[in-house]
Amino acid sequence: MVSMDHMEYTAGTEILRARRTGTEEALPERMMKTLEVAERAAEACKREKDVETARALHDWLCGHTDYAVTEDSDEDDCCIGALLTGQANCDGYADAFCLLGNLAGLEVMCQEGTAGDGNHMWNLFRTEGTWRMIDATWDDQERTLDLWFNTGYDRAVRDHAWAEEMGPELMAETSARDRTVPEYRIRDMGDAGEYLGEALRAGEKTVDLYLTDDCHGSQEELKAEIEKTAAAPWSCLWTESLRCMRVWLGPDI
Repeated sequence: MVSMDHMEYTAGTEILRARRTGTEEALPERMMKTLEVAERAAEACKREKDVETARALHDWLCGHTDYAVTEDSDEDDCCIGALLTGQANCDGYADAFCLLGNLAGLEVMCQEGTAGDGNHMWNLFRTEGTWRMIDATWDDQERTLDLWFNTGYDRAVRDHAWAEEMGPELMAETSARDRTVPEYRIRDMGDAGEYLGEALRAGEKTVDLYLTDDCHGSQEELKAEIEKTAAAPWSCLWTESLRCMRVWLGPDI
């Protein structure tokens, strides 16, 4: 678990301090109820490997919480909104994941910075000696996506910015080994058809196709390659900042 000395104050850190010092009974009622929900979720999501636990918590949070488009409540920007009302902004998602992760025995912290057009908050997660990024807020904008789960510096900097001296160093390159969806890195557009054929022969239903920095292809060219290869119906979603196309294959899409 992350040392509390290096974590900024949030409702989640106050709850964690109370939990670790045995002073939960002194917490305000809403925080106490939040702790009860978080403890149940953390216990239910524990898996054999840390990365599997983190993924289960990520999916639980995304399934339990909706993004708060308007600031209707002061609780939206902390774990209380995310876990009790199911409504939170990015601060609330990050605070909730930090609370859940630490209760589950993981090393998780919040990271402040910017993303897209404004201020943003997400999480850092440490496993196997390296820190990785998890942005549950962005993943929850599309219910079936996990593109911002367990990512390294190479992908984080594509659309996230932060004061690097204010946080731990991220894993340099995102590892395909711990990704939940098979991914292929396209350096030449001709590779796309070959990779998709391989995925179809393996019975894959979902794949991610990443265009590398030295690939000059476009999403329209990528779609054309998919159309030539996929005999069955397919659908896709393009993420511009990552230059990634998630492809769903097969008759049951």
